[in-house]
Amino acid sequence: MASPTPVQRAVMALRRWTPMFLVPLVVRFRAFRDWRNPERRRLAREQMDFVIGELRPEADLDAVAKRFVERNAWRGELRWHPAPLATQEVRGIEHLRDRDPERGCVLIFMHHGQYDGLAASVARAGGGMEVHGIVHPRMMREDAPTWMKQHFKVLAGGGTMHSTDIGSDGITQLVLEKKIVGLALDVPGRSATRFLGRDVIGSSGAIHLARGTNSPLVVATSSPGPTWSSMPVVTIHPPLEPADYETADDLRAAALKIQEDAFLAWPEGADWPRTRWTRLDEGGQPLPEEKPSF
Repeated sequence: MASPTPVQRAVMALRRWTPMFLVPLVVRFRAFRDWRNPERRRLAREQMDFVIGELRPEADLDAVAKRFVERNAWRGELRWHPAPLATQEVRGIEHLRDRDPERGCVLIFMHHGQYDGLAASVARAGGGMEVHGIVHPRMMREDAPTWMKQHFKVLAGGGTMHSTDIGSDGITQLVLEKKIVGLALDVPGRSATRFLGRDVIGSSGAIHLARGTNSPLVVATSSPGPTWSSMPVVTIHPPLEPADYETADDLRAAALKIQEDAFLAWPEGADWPRTRWTRLDEGGQPLPEEKPSF
């Protein structure tokens, strides 16, 4: 990958050294600029239509899309100021703290809210408990883009990150070692499902991991903080026991329903949701993969 240009390095340094009290002003400026851009406004509407178009068609799409642009700006700036990300309020931490120490745990989340600070916030709320996250290997490469390296640094703030290169056997071993293993549900996969009223293809890796190791599946969701500039709130939901569900599809549906409710309650908190799933056309065929443009 190409090294950042001098201008790019200067911009990143400026973002890193901007005082935290000025960050809300930067976010306001970025959001105002992006919303005035017709192409970015169109993309924002598309992202939010994916979340609410089927199940909340009465919602004001423009208002939600504008808030999505603001949240996207927050996410882009806060990775350079990771300390606040570790202070997210965590509700239901007892579902991890008081778990059976003789069993591992699969902690699942989605790219929603300030998910990059999830491990650090859980570690703080849980008195130092460690989350073992699984990330794409490109995030750990020396030639990764600077912003990605910073994103990885934030992700690893409260736990240990492992590359997907360790494979399913390596991930399974972490659970068998009685660790908390964090996995995202909205990542590429081969399992057809329904989410937000749409037919999509996603991953069932976390579901099969929990069933194969008979480990509780714990869902983490995000909701907005009490004010525009406060950190989101993380909720750790009661564990789902694989033995309570007849099939993997049943267990996945239960986990997705918890996440779906969180997305519908805070649609603008989603981080480029159309890019996280393989969408299907009316004939059931996969649509081209999308990548965010800003």
